Order: sequence, then C-alpha cells, then structure tokens
Amino acid sequence: MSDPFDRQLEIARRSDTLLLSSRPGYAEYRQALALREGFDYPGALAALQQALVRDYSNTVWWSEVADLCIAMGNSVDALFAFRHALTITPGHLPLKGRMGRLLLTMQENREAYRVFTELRKADSLNLFFNRQLAISASRLNKSGEAKQLFLKVLEMNPRDLGSSLALATLYQQDTAFVQAEKILAGAKELFPGNSLLELRLAQNDYYLKEYARAAEGYAQYLSHNDTTLNVRKEYGVVLYFNKEEDKALRMLEPALYLAPNDPMIPFYMGLGTKNLKDFEAAKQYLQLAEELSMPWYLPAIHRTMAQVHGLCREFPQAIAAYRKVLELDPSDSEVFFEMATTYEEFESDKTVAFQYYRKYLENAGKGALNEAYARNRMAKIREALFFDNRGQNLILPE
Repeated sequence: MSDPFDRQLEIARRSDTLLLSSRPGYAEYRQALALREGFDYPGALAALQQALVRDYSNTVWWSEVADLCIAMGNSVDALFAFRHALTITPGHLPLKGRMGRLLLTMQENREAYRVFTELRKADSLNLFFNRQLAISASRLNKSGEAKQLFLKVLEMNPRDLGSSLALATLYQQDTAFVQAEKILAGAKELFPGNSLLELRLAQNDYYLKEYARAAEGYAQYLSHNDTTLNVRKEYGVVLYFNKEEDKALRMLEPALYLAPNDPMIPFYMGLGTKNLKDFEAAKQYLQLAEELSMPWYLPAIHRTMAQVHGLCREFPQAIAAYRKVLELDPSDSEVFFEMATTYEEFESDKTVAFQYYRKYLENAGKGALNEAYARNRMAKIREALFFDNRGQNLILPE
C-alpha cells in the first residue's frame, strides 16, 4: 500500500500541472523544458520568450527564464527576470531566496543581505535563509552577526563543512584562535581524513604558537597532498619556530626559487642559518630579505616628492628627497641631473651644480638622456666663473 503522504504530494503535483497547463504559452514552456534537457539553452530561451508573449504575467515562465540566463552566464538578465517575477508574486519566498543567492554570486552583498534579512524575518528556522544571511553578513564585515548565524546553521546541520570553515575564519580574524580550534576539531571528527581541515588546523596551531603540533599537522597534510608554495613556506616557518632549523632550510630553499620576490623566505632562512652559526650565509639571506622588502615604487614616491618640493620652491627639502632616492636606488643616474638643476636654481655657488652635472655624466655615460643639456650648462657655469678662482678647477668631461 502506498504512503498517504506520497499520495497527497502526487495529487498536489497533478493539480499544479493542471493549473499550469491551462495557461497560455504552456506548449512553448514544455518545449523549452525539452530543449533545456538537451542543453540547447538558446533554443529554450527563445521558446520561453514566445511563452511570455502569450502570458507575460506568468511567474513560472519568468522563473525559468532566470534559471536559463544563469546557466548561460547572463546574471544581469537573470536578476531582471527574478525582479519581474517578484513584482507579480511579491510573497513568493523560494523565488526571493533564489534571487538572493544570485545577488551573492554577483557580489551584490548589500542587497543580498537586505533580501535574506527579510526572508529570515518571514521564516527564522529556514536553514537556507540563515546560511545565506550568514554569508552576506560576513562579506559586509558584520562579524558578530555572521558568527551567531553560522552557529545556528551548524546547530541545524552539523555536517555543513563550508559553514564550519567560514566560522573558523571569522574567529581567526578576531584572533579567537581557541574558538576556531574547537570548530575545526569538531568538523574533523565528522570528516576524518579531510585534507583541508588538516591544513586549517595546522595553520591555527601556528597562530596559537603550538609549533610542535603545527609541524605534525603540516607533515600529516603533506603526506598525502602536493606541496604548494604557500604550504611549503608556512611549514618551513613552523619548523624554524619548532627549533628544527635544518628541516626548515630544506623546506624553504626550493621556495626561494619559486618565489624570488618574497622577502619572508630569505628572512627565515637567515634566522635559521644564524641559529646554526653559519653567519656568512645568514648575512647573505638577510641582505636579500632587506633588498626584497623595499617596495619597487618607493624610490618613485621620493623622487616625485622631490619634484613637488622643487615646484614649491622648497629646495632643501627637494635635495633631501633626492638623496633618499639615491639611497634606495643608487643606479638611478637621472637623479644626479635633477639634483644639478635644483642646485643651479637655488644655490649661489654654481660649482655645486657643476659637480652634480659631472656626476650625472660619469654615471649615465655616453648617450644619456640629458647629456647635451648637462654639457651645455657645465660650459656656461665654467665660462661665468672663468675669472673666479673657483672656475679654474672646473674641468669639462671628455
């Protein structure tokens, strides 16, 4: 004998189909479903558009249009279809929930938060509404609300791995590493052998300064996973703090070539070799770390600041900024030229400008960008000081 509940569901389904089949455009709707089953999305959409011509106020037709647009990567038109459907049936909670989920995928987080807040007010026990609102809140940095919502979600569905990881991340962002460990450890009991949880627990142990446990966790993770650059770097740092300098260096050395611009790798290699009393190697690694830690744009910032000081007639400040540029990047010979023009403008003793023009030509060499101008100015300064004792020592470069 069939279950009475199943019979009621079948009766309700037939009733809905009967009502739908009486609407204009039903034949086109059925055609669209068939075309969609065959992954002919453009054909299905064309059929649904014909159905809408016949029945423009049919929520089901609009809902199918939205789903097809999503399948075709057209989230903008999908959102329009959802919005229009909700103007027809504003109280349709599942439809509104699907629109909210689309808003999240579109990174329209504020509107998604508003939508799921309204939905949760209508049904506070709905798992989907609570979970989507938690995601929306976390994206808007509403950390307290997001944590409470994720906790509620996990009460309703403890095997939600994504929510466990998201909640642990929120705790870590608040430096609540003990709470994060509880969440991650609880998830690991439900999902033993899960690689992502092994890695997250190892990382959290590092935050807790439980270096021995963190090293064990990384080793466990790496025993059955590929060694990615970030994991190799993290594991090397953990090994250093766990006083396993030899292992740390073996782990970090390949990373030095995989990420040649990362200053933290040679820094920890320098610390490790220092502890092993290999001071020459330590100096080399730490010098490399120092060089890499300087942003490439920093000399450009000081150079621009020097130029701005010059335009403001603040010449001593301009010269100080140029000296900073040379300190950061001694190879930038054009700085000598700009210093020469600056000195020539404000320094009464023109021999200073002459010497900087000379430095410019010596460092920039033949064919320098401003070679002709520099030589011309040097000649003018020497000529002006010809009868001055100072001018006798001004020798023009070859």
